[in-house]
Amino acid sequence: MQEFLEQQDLKSISCRSFYILNDREKGLLVLNNKDEITEKKIDELMNVIGINTTFIYALDGSPDINYAHNIRLSMRSPWFWCLLTALIALFVFVGLSGIFWLSFWGSAGWFVSKFIMSSQFSSWRSTIGKN
Repeated sequence: MQEFLEQQDLKSISCRSFYILNDREKGLLVLNNKDEITEKKIDELMNVIGINTTFIYALDGSPDINYAHNIRLSMRSPWFWCLLTALIALFVFVGLSGIFWLSFWGSAGWFVSKFIMSSQFSSWRSTIGKN
């Protein structure tokens, strides 16, 4: 859709997403800013091919309308059920205190590794090496 807008000399408008809805005669177009002249021009061009267009303006990104669909797909994955049963087994065998300590030490390891891989640590290490 972005190429189509550029061909029509509408380069100031960025198309985030274009969805053709279930009845195939309606389209939903997500753009980055509102411009009535551009909206009218796009509407005229889409009417030629038989699509009645509705506009949404998303200044900070397009909405994810497939979020529920993605959740349903992940629930069909064996990895989802593997992780869920592993968490249930972990809770049964080690209890809340075990889960707390596992989370605590896992978080501590994450923060330590994040610090070690940071530029602050490398600059600090290079200043120590010079002394």
